Amino acid sequence: MLSSDFQSLEALRPFASKCPRCSLCKFPPLVRVESAAHSGICPSYEEFKVHASSGGGMLVMAMSLLDGRSEPTDTVRRIAFGCHACGGCDVACKFSADIEVQETILQLRAKLFVERGPLPGHDAVLASLARRGHPLPAHDTDLAAALAALDLSSRDGASVLLWIGPHHALDPHRTKTLRRALSLLDRAGVAWTTLGDREPYTGRAALEIGDRASFRAFAERAARAIEGSGAKRVVCLSAEDYATLRADVPRVAAVRARVSHVVELYDELLAKRRLTPQARIARAVTWHDTSYLGRLSEPFVPWRGVARKIEGQIEIYDPPRPVRSGGGGCYEPPRRVLGRIPGLVLREMPRRREYAFDSGESGQAAAVLPDFARASARRRAEEARSTGVELLVTECPQSLALLESACSEGGSGLRATSLTDLLAMSVEGDLS
Repeated sequence: MLSSDFQSLEALRPFASKCPRCSLCKFPPLVRVESAAHSGICPSYEEFKVHASSGGGMLVMAMSLLDGRSEPTDTVRRIAFGCHACGGCDVACKFSADIEVQETILQLRAKLFVERGPLPGHDAVLASLARRGHPLPAHDTDLAAALAALDLSSRDGASVLLWIGPHHALDPHRTKTLRRALSLLDRAGVAWTTLGDREPYTGRAALEIGDRASFRAFAERAARAIEGSGAKRVVCLSAEDYATLRADVPRVAAVRARVSHVVELYDELLAKRRLTPQARIARAVTWHDTSYLGRLSEPFVPWRGVARKIEGQIEIYDPPRPVRSGGGGCYEPPRRVLGRIPGLVLREMPRRREYAFDSGESGQAAAVLPDFARASARRRAEEARSTGVELLVTECPQSLALLESACSEGGSGLRATSLTDLLAMSVEGDLS
């Protein structure tokens, strides 16, 4: 009996062993390639130029370790974790196959973590999770204390539970964006509340590092907090929390509330004219589909079934197996929001939606290979420059921090900003 809830690397053997070594995991589907300069989808292959760093290479490594043909050496560990685990290879592969590349990469990491422990850099992240409840070792404040300092007390009768997340609570630059988001929701008459200092971390960093036990503990805590709140709808300020609550926590514990991202709520409020952009912002912009808001946020669908072969050749699943191919992410709402801001002209990057290039925000690669994460951000910023825009817009705190730095290095006038900040400027008329 097969399941879509893969609990081990061995459980993925029926899928991972089907890799035909075609290398299509390194590129968007060829029918979607619009630029030779921006024709790759795998940040690690773009950076290191070795097959082992690609999705196909990870599958070969995983099967080799399972079969005892190789050992979990330091080189294997560096390759497995020198990857953004962004899912680009996974959706590229699934354009024509049903191989579970992303699941295999994460379970490969879990196997290496159990057998060899965390890499330097990841150990600091895990220590911060254990001591302070968040994955940001540079911040020595507990998550509960940071959330309490925001003074976002609960409100009776609220219909929306806002999930703040550690990045908005701890980073002063992101806290400013949080305040603007709250101002927009208040202006629109949204009845919102928070868990205050009782909001737990959703556990994404532990999942990406391979510490499945820690992830389960955080995920169960998050699910209990949502259940205990009585919320029917949870709106995430962070793309990371959005992806985790939609696609990963449900594998561990039930999340019965509807999970949305704040850009989806903006889209609804604008459509109902509860928010009205007024100030004209005459800029050409492009939108960066972060991995967390995009392909990694496609909801998890439980499935159990068996594989059968027709005429001994064609493999089918009974019942049909749902395949997460990245199209179920949040793609249209942010584009509609940008389209409602007077004066903005949206120009799309060649790699977009589920085939977008990761800017270094995912996979905890920045904790062990910060130069790699910065290089990915520079590649994404250069792609944005190729469209001739002035603003690179996103709504993911990790991505925004990397892109702000990358844009400042380019010297071409390109600037990265959050969609929340841009919308607040138009709605509230503050163009400073």
